[in-house]
Amino acid sequence: MAERACVTLGATLQALREQQGMSQVDLSEASGLHRTHISRIERGLCDPRCVTLMKLRRALGTLADVFTLTENA
Repeated sequence: MAERACVTLGATLQALREQQGMSQVDLSEASGLHRTHISRIERGLCDPRCVTLMKLRRALGTLADVFTLTENA
């Protein structure tokens, strides 16, 4: 994933999490992912795999296409 796309994805994830009143710890518990991994994704520091995105999608109760990024993102 391109660096800019990782930053965009991270900002989207953080906004969705905050809209639902969830902390990173809450999202960690709901998704089964470590809190520091979620933090790295939100800061655009890592390129999450599809499986990770699906865990986050389920934990947030969002549609999968929320995490679809285009070249212009």
